[in-house]
Amino acid sequence: MKMINKKNYIVILSCVLIYACDHSSNQIELPQFFSGHSNIEVFSENTDPVVTFSFHNERVFGDSELLYISNRDKIGVDDKGRVYIENQKSIHVYEEDGKYIGKIGREGRGPGEFLTIHNISLKCGLLYVYDANQSKISVFDTESFELNREISIPLINDMRGMGDFAVLEIDDLIVGVRETKRLEDSAVTQRFMHYYLLDHSGNFAEPAIAIADISDYYEIRNQRGVSYPPVPFDRETLFSLSETGKIYLLWTDQIAIKVLDAKGNFLNGILYPFPNVPVKDDSDFPIFYETIGLSIPDTKQILGDRLPESYPAVSHFFVDDEERIWLSTIVKDLNIYGWWILEETGELITKFEWRRDEPIEVVKNSKMYTRETDEESGLVQVVRYRIEFEESI
Repeated sequence: MKMINKKNYIVILSCVLIYACDHSSNQIELPQFFSGHSNIEVFSENTDPVVTFSFHNERVFGDSELLYISNRDKIGVDDKGRVYIENQKSIHVYEEDGKYIGKIGREGRGPGEFLTIHNISLKCGLLYVYDANQSKISVFDTESFELNREISIPLINDMRGMGDFAVLEIDDLIVGVRETKRLEDSAVTQRFMHYYLLDHSGNFAEPAIAIADISDYYEIRNQRGVSYPPVPFDRETLFSLSETGKIYLLWTDQIAIKVLDAKGNFLNGILYPFPNVPVKDDSDFPIFYETIGLSIPDTKQILGDRLPESYPAVSHFFVDDEERIWLSTIVKDLNIYGWWILEETGELITKFEWRRDEPIEVVKNSKMYTRETDEESGLVQVVRYRIEFEESI
């Protein structure tokens, strides 16, 4: 059993541009992320958790040498607690009790076949599988495993989808298409996500719901050739869609969240100022720099002032089936994340620590699903925990 760590975190405000009021009516500056919006709730860094959580290991899925799960395979859970694991051009399905049922789809270019599975989603007894290489979403019945229909994802303004999507209702989707921009005087190529509503006929509704900055990249040339690594310690906008159809956008520089309705209308904002962990030296750079022969001095020279001096505040976030907001904060101990759970209104529920190498993938029906590596076999497994709640005294 892994217990909640109830330690409070002291936080301060960093990047600032505009003003709003917090709970105590003191003036506080807001990040540019909220520019042009009002109704921003700024929460105190000294807020105490109202609930204590504990997690109890219940079940392991995919713990067989017949199924190899990588650290990149997508994971989904339906309303009946069945687990779906994307693996090797197919989706493997397990009953709630861990019994293997079978697989959905196969490799190929035909109906119900995939070249690459970029993303999956489950809604109303249907499994949606996005193959961006074929610009289509295949829809399967989760009882019969049969292909129900396919939805073509068209280009829009010469931009294409790369797997970012969420299901509002049956065949009503939100699909992200990517735009790349490069200024002549900048070494950094910026990428933006435009979110569009897609109807059952495969038609986009304009204008875009939102334009969000996603992870930028730059160019490195060396004896191994040309590389396009992401900017170290970059900030980006993360996206999550709730069960009720609300759109959540989080700017990772702080715990800064915008909440939109399904048509992209701004509803409210949430801000918790956060003390970003400073970058100390070259040892903080991502490990892939060494493995693919990238030069940290070259990176520093190329990026100059564009290279952040601190880590982002947030690494991952999602909204669970009860509209709670889960987010992992980057703390000084880089072996763990400091997870926060918020009410949909932004109030803090609790905080806890969890190992970085055991990412939390899904929370549904008061169950938490993580991806963990078995120490004996070395196999990656999906592990389900039962969540227990206890009011703090």
